[in-house]
Amino acid sequence: MGVLRRPAGPASAARRGAERAQLAQAAGLLCGRGDRTGVVDRRLAAGVQSRVWRIVTSGPDGRSDHVVKWFRAGYRAGNSVAAEFAALVALDRAVADLRPAAYRVRCPRPVRAWDWGYAMSTVSGCRLDLALARRLLPAEDERLLADDLVAALSAFHAVHRGPYGDFHAGNVLLGADREVYLIDPGPANPGFFNWPGPVSPPPLAVDLAYWTFAAAATAHRRPRAAGHALRLAGALRDAATELMSDPGLAAEVDRCLADYWKRLASQGLRQRAVAVAATRLARLRWDG
Repeated sequence: MGVLRRPAGPASAARRGAERAQLAQAAGLLCGRGDRTGVVDRRLAAGVQSRVWRIVTSGPDGRSDHVVKWFRAGYRAGNSVAAEFAALVALDRAVADLRPAAYRVRCPRPVRAWDWGYAMSTVSGCRLDLALARRLLPAEDERLLADDLVAALSAFHAVHRGPYGDFHAGNVLLGADREVYLIDPGPANPGFFNWPGPVSPPPLAVDLAYWTFAAAATAHRRPRAAGHALRLAGALRDAATELMSDPGLAAEVDRCLADYWKRLASQGLRQRAVAVAATRLARLRWDG
């Protein structure tokens, strides 16, 4: 039996029309030359604040693919789009200067920004949490990967002067030939990363705590993937402690994580129950 859907109202239709017009404009601008054509190929992802589309341009010199992230109007206030694009530019600069390592950490290349979104290059890979659950990453490589991710994070912090903000296993893609891609720098909810008190925790502690928080808080939906992400969280902590030579870093990570749980629990009864269960889960050791 089919599901009856309420027809879209005038406001919704107007928003969709504006989105189509902006994407068409982006397709034309990404062509760069009059003998090329641009097509909005398909939607790749959709979230509360944004949608991600593939745009294909083609001409006598071949085909190029771009990804365009289009933001809903409510998220564009407060310079959020420009801030997220600036974070991607900083990430691109940071990973370009990394020394050769076991895994080559890369990111989408920033291409062009508008007031409603931005364009970047395409990248291909499997979400790291799913790759871990499917045993696509050898167990003996997990610490090597953790070392390289922490080195990339540290380089990003030096350029960006702030946390990654949305660092979790779903925003790391395991590609071919030992390539790893970091995607979506810049917090989707910037207010979540505002810290009370005069002294903010170090960005590395903020990001490592968020990795554990995101994995544990979503374990009820993807328990196996979350379990492997939580196991890698330990390797990330160890790698960070060695890289920074800071024995107090673990305490800072725990401080941030405790604050995340408090914020989640304050959002209602259901979120409080998730926070209680996830807090216990985050303390467990995951071995496979």
